[in-house]
Amino acid sequence: MARVHKLVVRADVVLADGSVITRPVCRLAAEAAHAHSVPVLVLTELFRISSRFPHDVAIDEKYSNPSRVLPYASFSPFQSRLVTRNPRFAFVPNSQVAIFVTDAGSYSSNFVYRLLRDLYGTRNVTDLETKS
Repeated sequence: MARVHKLVVRADVVLADGSVITRPVCRLAAEAAHAHSVPVLVLTELFRISSRFPHDVAIDEKYSNPSRVLPYASFSPFQSRLVTRNPRFAFVPNSQVAIFVTDAGSYSSNFVYRLLRDLYGTRNVTDLETKS
């Protein structure tokens, strides 16, 4: 990671505070990039920006089939004692994201709130402020 200039990842969802829900491998890469001061660029479309905040979203409960990671046929004697977790999504905090590149341009992670106002309107964003 020390020789990398930029890390580009894809976002499944961009939350209201600029945090990103993405694939688990992207989270690990973003943490490594943040440790080496490499900027993380997130590619996303405007329709993937959500008005929800991180405390409204539970992503820890969603797991996919663990046999994709570790086939149980090769571990049949240990199958009853083996626990494999294969998360579908991971959370990348807004502090690790440098820039969002959307179909309308590139924006800072602090600018997501402004995009929410443009997308959802002033009244709806004010309702979100009172609920959180």
